[in-house]
Amino acid sequence: MNKEKIQNILLILIKVFFIWLLLQFFLQTFVGFGLWRNWPIWSIIWMWKEIIILILFAWICYRTRTHKLWKTLLEKLDIKWFVILTVAFGILWVLNWLGISQTWLSATIMSLRYSITWFVIFLIFSVVSWELLDQKFAVERRWSKIIWWLLWGSLFWWAVIYFVPRTLEFVWYNQYNYEWDVGIAPPAAYYSQYNQWFVRNQFLFERPISWGFFLVAFWPLFFALAIKRRWWKAFVFGWGLYWLAVLSTFSRAAWIAWIVQTLILLLVEYRKDIKKALIYWWLPIILIFWWVAYIWRDQIIHRQYSNTGHIVNIKIALEKIKEHTWFWEWPWTAGPASHHLGDGEEYNPENQFLQIWIEYGIFGFIAWMMLYVWFLRVWLNALRKSFLEKETKQQRYLGYVLFSLSLGIFWLGICWLVLHSFVDRMIVYPFMAMFGLIYGQYKKIIT
Repeated sequence: MNKEKIQNILLILIKVFFIWLLLQFFLQTFVGFGLWRNWPIWSIIWMWKEIIILILFAWICYRTRTHKLWKTLLEKLDIKWFVILTVAFGILWVLNWLGISQTWLSATIMSLRYSITWFVIFLIFSVVSWELLDQKFAVERRWSKIIWWLLWGSLFWWAVIYFVPRTLEFVWYNQYNYEWDVGIAPPAAYYSQYNQWFVRNQFLFERPISWGFFLVAFWPLFFALAIKRRWWKAFVFGWGLYWLAVLSTFSRAAWIAWIVQTLILLLVEYRKDIKKALIYWWLPIILIFWWVAYIWRDQIIHRQYSNTGHIVNIKIALEKIKEHTWFWEWPWTAGPASHHLGDGEEYNPENQFLQIWIEYGIFGFIAWMMLYVWFLRVWLNALRKSFLEKETKQQRYLGYVLFSLSLGIFWLGICWLVLHSFVDRMIVYPFMAMFGLIYGQYKKIIT
């Protein structure tokens, strides 16, 4: 099979991977509560994305083995330490399963799925991009166009659930459920105070915070591709549309992350005329968000139901770490995986960093944090190089796009302090796949 045919197959897989991920939760709702099809076979069908990942992984293993590319890939992609840390985390996982905590294999796999899958996705897509794809395919530009449609669709969805939430019962949501859980239809509308006050926009996603974190993750990329150095109507229109989408989630974490991201983008892009950028853009955004939050502070900021949960669960997490500082309790005792333990056994520490420490101890936490910091190093290096005049136009372009993705993951990390923003597959899978695709292209043209 020649290179062109392989590229076409890969592009089809990539398109399916990105687009169908956006419909995952909506389709599961349709099948589960519209068709009432909950047969075991559907559990396998819903793993279609993991199957694509395994196909790509198998292809990479075959390709690197037959062409002896391991050493080249490690050097050219500069992923030696990333691979070492990932393998170290995996060894810790195996030791934990075999002899230390003696947990079930299924439990350990479930925990690993939520903790390290995104590292693996990045590696797979970066290798695929470096080895076979060319910049002519411009996957990131196609994705920015999809985000435009998502923004419009989310505002239409918000209007529907604001005025006639019952409409979503025709697509098998439930207007009388206020929190979604496994086994029940998702709520037609979420509210800022559990079951009253302002309607929050969750769009096609599981919850409003999921949609908010998706917007936070891709805002710098959207800015780089759809707003940066565009004519003023596109600038104002795109910015305003994105701002409304973020505002409609009423997610405080997403608000703060988006505002600070915007400040950083303005500082980087308009550093030569920063006063004007701050006065005409950043300051009005701050004032509007502050005005909304202040006027309706009791309905938005002082959410007793949410605030109490965050504080209580973080205190419990710190006590658990105090009892098991060096080692761990065992996998799937915290975070999303714990929901598979059964009713009353689930525990959410409301902090993704603490979740890793609880499950894997201090050594697992250090390895996991070093992997996360590796992505921030990508941000700093790409940004520094994008300012160099000796770089080509294409190198500066990809460097800036890579910087934007790294900025997205940095502020998702800030959100991890109070929530689990990177366990939702509709966020983490497309984001890390895009990160890997751009990283592979960037490394290809600078080496």
